Amino acid sequence: MKPEIELLLRTDFLAFTRKALYQLDGTQIRDDRYLEHLAMHLMQVADGTTRRLLLNLPPRHLNTQLASVCCSAWVLAHNPSTKIWVVTYSES
Repeated sequence: MKPEIELLLRTDFLAFTRKALYQLDGTQIRDDRYLEHLAMHLMQVADGTTRRLLLNLPPRHLNTQLASVCCSAWVLAHNPSTKIWVVTYSES
């Protein structure tokens, strides 16, 4: 992988998310404005400026993938000693 791409994936959460989800299950993320907004808020949680965040999105809007999967991976990649507690709910 080119060094520019590696740097982008280490510094841009949404770029990291696009690559990670494509690698995991082939999901391709479009350029939807709400995803930029969601990524910004998740990064505020990751850097400690926001202590609590409640996501209320309809099903199939990538909230679980971004918040639970990609954000956890991002945080652990940048600080492996971090402890993460993920709580989710599903009707099924």
